[in-house]
Amino acid sequence: MHRAFHAAPELLPDQLLTLSPDESRHIGTTLRLTPGREIGIFNGLGWEGTAVLEAVERGRPCVARVIQVRQIPEPPFRITLAQVLPRTTRFDWLLQKATELGVHTVAPLLGDHSVARPKERPSKTERWEQILIAACKQSGNNRIPRLAPLQSVKTFLERLPPNEFTLIAALQEDALPLWAWIDRFQEQLHALPSSATLLVGPEGDFSAAEYALARAAGCRPLALTATVLRSETAAIHAVSILQYELERRHAIHAQ
Repeated sequence: MHRAFHAAPELLPDQLLTLSPDESRHIGTTLRLTPGREIGIFNGLGWEGTAVLEAVERGRPCVARVIQVRQIPEPPFRITLAQVLPRTTRFDWLLQKATELGVHTVAPLLGDHSVARPKERPSKTERWEQILIAACKQSGNNRIPRLAPLQSVKTFLERLPPNEFTLIAALQEDALPLWAWIDRFQEQLHALPSSATLLVGPEGDFSAAEYALARAAGCRPLALTATVLRSETAAIHAVSILQYELERRHAIHAQ
């Protein structure tokens, strides 16, 4: 069943939806669906359901009527991936995979050793947002990740909330594995993190000045593997183990 995205605060039974031009073109021209066909629908905010197409006309928005809906509960934790931009195509791939893994926020960063240094333009931001939506449609994720504005590593670190469980992928000698940092967090605060921020540098790594800023902001140096990973590989590996470990521990804690 085709899944269509509809930007709305919520979805309600018997609600009439006028789909976007892109969705309408895909439904009518590419898929050649006709009135009476059922489609999946989601709003990117945790609501999903089934709708029946009522109007499909070339050159006009499709209209669908919602027949059933449900709200997916929010996970007990949120993950922010703060990624120093790699090359364009690699960041596109990274956006897709981060969405599939259920990341809450993606924050693109510019660092001292950045290879890519794009300027933030509405067209680029819109393109990144479309990649996030497409990844949600493909993966079944019902929550579109928030896309933070492009900013420097320094600015991002200065805006970190206090007591945030923040990790920075590092090759430094005092870097610890994820389980050790979560254990320390639990020992100190007697609770599991409800949000976590993960910083990943470019292929040239963070600069010494950026590492110093990260330490001052309370970032914990995270050891990933014994080998040196590409930037985008490190990001997806780190998000995967963080997602798994927090999900596992929250499930045990809820019993």
